[in-house]
Amino acid sequence: MQKFSFGRAAATCLFVLGGFFPISAGAETFPHELGDATFDVTPTRFATSNWSLTESLLALGVDPVAIPEADGYRTWVVEPELPETFADLGTRREPNFEALRDAKPDAILISSDVAMAYDKLSGFAPTLVYSIYNTNTGEPAMDRAETLLRNLGKLTGNPTPPNRSSHRPMTGLRPRRPAYGHRSAMMHPLPSCAFLMTRIFASMAKIHCSGLF
Repeated sequence: MQKFSFGRAAATCLFVLGGFFPISAGAETFPHELGDATFDVTPTRFATSNWSLTESLLALGVDPVAIPEADGYRTWVVEPELPETFADLGTRREPNFEALRDAKPDAILISSDVAMAYDKLSGFAPTLVYSIYNTNTGEPAMDRAETLLRNLGKLTGNPTPPNRSSHRPMTGLRPRRPAYGHRSAMMHPLPSCAFLMTRIFASMAKIHCSGLF
């Protein structure tokens, strides 16, 4: 008489069903400035509230599905280039909630500048708060920029940026201010400071420095 193995049958069912339904490896929780956000699967569709969050995602090879003030980004940030398609979220201080809803993000990334809308935004998707500036913590912006990239790397499943982008601390650079007309803006010596360079492409880098202006 053939014996029935419940364990073997269960394993067979899981194998068959696995082809139809994704099996989660387990929820993962990510801390941010206003608490924690938990995801059963790695989020892939992101909405952002500012340009720093937008360019950080792009540097990691992730295209946001909803972006604010795209024309301003193309003028002032330029690269990494924005994706061809995305939802226009309006201004950085007053997001368009209807456009956000239609974009169907898996996660929303904001800074403390719009933290007052955290509860409302969380109604659309898990919302995480990561700030570089205006944090009132005394931590240099260059350190927070590096932390931001690392946090987003973990969140997106891209722990290290692709070859086109890298963050590294730099010291010993001598910044120069441009001359305006016949009067040079370099009238006073600049303080020495440490830098964090974000190399986006071979011909472009973004530099964070504390204490310059």
